[in-house]
Amino acid sequence: MRFIKVENSEPVGVPQGKPLTVTLPDGAVVGSAHWSANELAALGWVQVVGEADPAREVETGYELDIDGDTVLARPILAPIPLDQVKAQVLARLAAVRYARETSGVGPLRTDRDSQALLTGAAVAAMLDPNYSVAWKTDAGWQNLTAAQIIAAAQAVRAHVQGCFDTERAKSEAIAAFATAD
Repeated sequence: MRFIKVENSEPVGVPQGKPLTVTLPDGAVVGSAHWSANELAALGWVQVVGEADPAREVETGYELDIDGDTVLARPILAPIPLDQVKAQVLARLAAVRYARETSGVGPLRTDRDSQALLTGAAVAAMLDPNYSVAWKTDAGWQNLTAAQIIAAAQAVRAHVQGCFDTERAKSEAIAAFATAD
């Protein structure tokens, strides 16, 4: 449950969940964890009913709903501004790209550390065509020649670049959206 302070018959501040810190008329400050909604209402805290769908709406204010002795606060809702929706979607898109990028390709790991290690091995293989290495994969140890190291590095690089290319294309499509829907 959320509650909002009411002063002069107007909701003020932002809703808070229990426990609240309440200042009593005598100036004592106490917690409200075990108080009922009616006890809080007597001290000027009104229960908020309803809330915004965080994917689509923001609470821009609150209006009081008085029904007999019951007073509730209902949020006034407005659509999330388009630029905020785009920012949220782009953040989720980047997280999906990162998860896919670092999920591996074949038996090769593609987390950032593994990419760096493979890049170093590929440089060594380009400098010395006789270079070989024992490489640990999810399938076990593999003895790789210089040509195999370079091929593995190219496969990982193609996988990573493909993830970024997909993110870019989707980012450009999102940037072109004219509405949040």
